[in-house]
Amino acid sequence: MKKLFNSVIILFLLGCKVQYTSPEMAFPRLEVSEGGGFTGAVSTYSVLTNGQVFHSNSFSGGFTVYGKVGKKDAVNWIKEVKKSIAIPTPVKEPDNIYRVFKVIEKDTTYEAVWYEKRSGLDSIYNKIISKIESENAKYE
Repeated sequence: MKKLFNSVIILFLLGCKVQYTSPEMAFPRLEVSEGGGFTGAVSTYSVLTNGQVFHSNSFSGGFTVYGKVGKKDAVNWIKEVKKSIAIPTPVKEPDNIYRVFKVIEKDTTYEAVWYEKRSGLDSIYNKIISKIESENAKYE
């Protein structure tokens, strides 16, 4: 009976999914931001490889749980953004309102900053944001 109980406990623990309460400790992760302008407000989504999505804006401070996307989408976005950032294109353009991609790994951060509608990264950005917002509309 003791072996059966221990086996059930072990199987239960193996079946548990990792859920984060903050994106700061999860690697790798994708951060997608947009902001600036007159108010300086920046809105950021942080997407983890397990599909969790966190949201932050510069007025409220820290990240809050926003919802989920598919794990496959999350992993593919990180790969796609990392690959796109590696392409040598002038994306660090100063302007009033800007967009940011960051792929944050344990020891390295890949980042691209650009003014909207001035980079090939916009199509990737729009695809990611529309998917995040459409899959999590019920949480807003």
